[in-house]
Amino acid sequence: MSKTTPPKVLRPRKVSVPVGQTAVPVADSRAAIDAIDTQLQTLISERARIAQTVGVAKRASGAADFYSPEREAAVLQQVLARNAQGPLADEEMLRLFREIMSACLAQQSPLKIAFLGPEGTFTQQAVLKHFGHSVRALPLAAIDEVFTEVEAGVADFGVVPIENSTEGTVSHTADMFLTSPLKICGEVELRVHQHLMGRVDNLAAIERICSHQQSLAQCRGWLKENLPQVELLPVSSNAEAARRARDEQGTAALAWGKRFFRLPLAEKMSVHAAKSPRRRGFIAAGGVNPDANPDKAPDLKERFMMSREPLPGEDAAADFTIGQSQWPAMLPGFAAFMKAHMGKRVTLAQRLIRAFALSLDLPEDYFDAVYARPGGSL
Repeated sequence: MSKTTPPKVLRPRKVSVPVGQTAVPVADSRAAIDAIDTQLQTLISERARIAQTVGVAKRASGAADFYSPEREAAVLQQVLARNAQGPLADEEMLRLFREIMSACLAQQSPLKIAFLGPEGTFTQQAVLKHFGHSVRALPLAAIDEVFTEVEAGVADFGVVPIENSTEGTVSHTADMFLTSPLKICGEVELRVHQHLMGRVDNLAAIERICSHQQSLAQCRGWLKENLPQVELLPVSSNAEAARRARDEQGTAALAWGKRFFRLPLAEKMSVHAAKSPRRRGFIAAGGVNPDANPDKAPDLKERFMMSREPLPGEDAAADFTIGQSQWPAMLPGFAAFMKAHMGKRVTLAQRLIRAFALSLDLPEDYFDAVYARPGGSL
């Protein structure tokens, strides 16, 4: 979690014309740029053709390695030396030449690069920064899998995290080097910015944070100060955490459920099911006997009963199983989320029931009548 910094306002850079000179007409400048672009494209194509001949020569000589980190480093050092006067920043010039080199190398043999995935991780950023976009990136689920794929020859190179400026060495990677025959042949430095993302409107709505263990450790201070009560759940990567935050309705439903049941009893009783003619709302502990058997102990957990929303053309007044649920006014957003969640649950259940019918060699709609009045609860 990076410190909050004031937003930067980007403004066009003012270009001054030296005294005694006149500005070149825009049309002339654009014509000059077009001519330079033509020359650049011709030279880049010529470079790619020469790279192809290098690949042919390497194959003829039996050389297995098309990529040479030492040669690439030497070329990039020359790029930096030639860029002493700018005006492009060194980082921009290096990025442009890395992409040219990546595309030209792909003319010989596209590199296969294994990395700690899934796609969208900082490790993938390192792959693209070091090798360019003209490689075949192979996302893997664990650091040891990256080592295995490179050792087996499935991948030409592997990229794994090894050190962080705040949390130190990534121990899993360091341990792998103790037993692996692989060697380090290059390094990439990345500036890491952590962002907290979720489908919530404010920090108070957050119940759980999923992130890679390393990121949780890096953000320990910020999380302790701003979200001390939130559950921290380590996952395999930050990309996986982002996917879960986006897709897992179940996680969000559990979070909303926690928020409701943590309310004071008096607030929950304000939407008690007894206030609804269809018993939709809160049911306190001990308020339900599932078997309607006086000899059995009542259910000791709290519940929140709700109905699905009526479909187009349905009359909620004519069917006690749909509509007319009670919603707690003290939890803005609860009703909208749970209505949508209930609709998805009903749709999923209908699909599963039809799948069951087909698996039994029955008509697909065989059980539809039995599932005509679904309900739900938390």
